[in-house]
Amino acid sequence: MMINKRLISICDESKKYMGLTILCSWIGIICNIIIVLLIGQLINVMVAGQTLNLTSGSLWTAMSDYMLTKHVSLTMGIIIIVIALIVKLVSHHLYGTFSYKSSANARATLRRLVYEKLLRLGMDYQKSEKTSGVVQLSIEGVEQLEIYFGKYIPQFFYSLLAPLTLFVVISFISWQAALVFMLCVPLIPVSIIAIMKVAKRILKEYWNNYANLGDTFLENLQGLTTLKVYGQDDQKHIEMNEEAEAFRRITMKVLSMQLNSINIMDLIAFGGSALGTIVALYQFKNGNLQVGDLIVIILLSSEFFIPLRLLGSYFHIAMNGMAASDRIFALLDTEEEVVKSPKVIPASDQLNIKVENVNFSYDGQRQVLKDISLDLTPGGLTAIVGESGSGKSTMAALLLAQKKELMAFLKDGRLEVSNNRAERAIKTVVIGRKNYLFSTSLSGAEANTIIYSVIP
Repeated sequence: MMINKRLISICDESKKYMGLTILCSWIGIICNIIIVLLIGQLINVMVAGQTLNLTSGSLWTAMSDYMLTKHVSLTMGIIIIVIALIVKLVSHHLYGTFSYKSSANARATLRRLVYEKLLRLGMDYQKSEKTSGVVQLSIEGVEQLEIYFGKYIPQFFYSLLAPLTLFVVISFISWQAALVFMLCVPLIPVSIIAIMKVAKRILKEYWNNYANLGDTFLENLQGLTTLKVYGQDDQKHIEMNEEAEAFRRITMKVLSMQLNSINIMDLIAFGGSALGTIVALYQFKNGNLQVGDLIVIILLSSEFFIPLRLLGSYFHIAMNGMAASDRIFALLDTEEEVVKSPKVIPASDQLNIKVENVNFSYDGQRQVLKDISLDLTPGGLTAIVGESGSGKSTMAALLLAQKKELMAFLKDGRLEVSNNRAERAIKTVVIGRKNYLFSTSLSGAEANTIIYSVIP
């Protein structure tokens, strides 16, 4: 039933809030049971012919003498109902508070883990996810897990606890009706499991389409000026419309699947409630049930199925979050490069970067960089200019430790090859370089290089 042990174990702080959420829900249904039982007992007493004696004293005295049970008077019954309503109101408020805290802690934990992983990976994160994908996972993907932690998990355990509680209560009134309700309850989880096999595939496709559309949008937006200059914007517009239409279709497919599954769960819930009520009515006809007991069974019959019905609604939303969590874990599981002898960089604003005699080749034959030396001084501006294919992006990648096959090294011993400060400083090159390869003239290439490849 979609319980991800790894996801829950990572967000350990959320467990106590999920437990408190379940407790608040259970207290709420206990209050409902108490109120319904007192109302049913009042109806039984009234049908039996007991009336308020208003001739001998005040209304309060008459109500105190009007006994619902051997030990509970009408006055005490009203007080108990008022207390139960107050407790239910407080538990409902606390339910919302604890539900929010459980999801908030989980979201903060996942975002922290993703952020720390990105810091450790540096620019190598692109081997697992593109920039737009990381943004979507960190924002939209994590937000999708709010329902999973705040609603779905607590509702899952409450859906197991509520029918058992109601079965015990109703079995004292009519064990036949309680048994019918209990036998019908598992049909909803069975339908959820059957739907989950189809839903998992559809939602995985939905999330992939969503991520791909976001990636295409980001790339086209970054290269919009170049696309406009070279007249390629209309073609990209058509391609984006096609991707958007594919995303719309898969979205409609998801909504259709959710609506059909909700109809199935409603049919089971209403059918089970009706079947149990028919059994109770048959017992009432034969004189085995009082009218108040019959009303108690009718009022509590829906409580058997509402928790599981609500679980089914949360299930569809949580499935989308689970699809996102698979991609989050794929990012978190990305292999990191182990630095055998890391060097500590002292805190200093006066950091000089010295590159001396750097050589690099992709295939071992064509030399892309040969005996390149340069000094990067603090507070200065260094521009790398050259024709397309001359090694500008390769040099930037080497500075960011994206290429490990170095024949010469950075000479400054205080500076690690994998350096997040340099990474952030050169971010414009990393993000923009792929989108500005449309330049076909030397002057245009030089202009783009000067603007987009300046290294602070």
